[in-house]
Amino acid sequence: MLIKKTARKVLKKIKFVFEIKKLLGYYPFNLKIYQQALTHKSVSNKHNEMLEFLGDSVLNQVVSSRLYKKFTNRPEGFLSKNRAKIVNRKTLQKIALKLGVDKLMKHKQKKHTKSVAGDAFEALIGAMYLDRGYIIVEKSIIKKTVFPLVDLETLVSNKISYKSEILELFQKQKKPARFNLKNVIGKDHDRTHFVELIVSDTVISEAQGRTIKQAQEKAAKNAYINMNNIKKILI
Repeated sequence: MLIKKTARKVLKKIKFVFEIKKLLGYYPFNLKIYQQALTHKSVSNKHNEMLEFLGDSVLNQVVSSRLYKKFTNRPEGFLSKNRAKIVNRKTLQKIALKLGVDKLMKHKQKKHTKSVAGDAFEALIGAMYLDRGYIIVEKSIIKKTVFPLVDLETLVSNKISYKSEILELFQKQKKPARFNLKNVIGKDHDRTHFVELIVSDTVISEAQGRTIKQAQEKAAKNAYINMNNIKKILI
């Protein structure tokens, strides 16, 4: 009986090794860290949130480097905009589902499978970084997981909503963000709206536009372009 139980455990581990290999393109060394990456906080205290945080940072670095090499002569704004299209929540959710991350997950969030799978994918990147190092992660993202599943030319041609991206970014960092209509001047047919973007009670950017929506989008764009400086302010 003990032998059968041990054999089942061994077979289960072997199966998991090949599942991770199929998913990421490389064999895992430390199985436990990948199991943690696929575990949601709804089922265990040893969940994947910290690995997700790490994976998000590594993914941003790899994508930034890849875009820089591919579009060497394009301005910083172009690179930032298209990086956002790749690393945003919707894109990562689609990638995770295409890879089958949702089928390996341990969670109780039946109504939020897409979101859970997207977060777990980032956690897997964090796990692979700790387990195999940056070079292996970079190869996986470029050749196996992200870029092979993303139509880069289509993404580049699509417009981005900076407002959606900036709100999602701060929501992910658990920092409340909102737009405040500061002032409106002019007559009904020719008004100018002044908007400020507030994060954790700190004004991080301001903009004006003919409509509130236009002013909000401009304020969000200003914030996104200056994100590195803004992070220093909010720390």
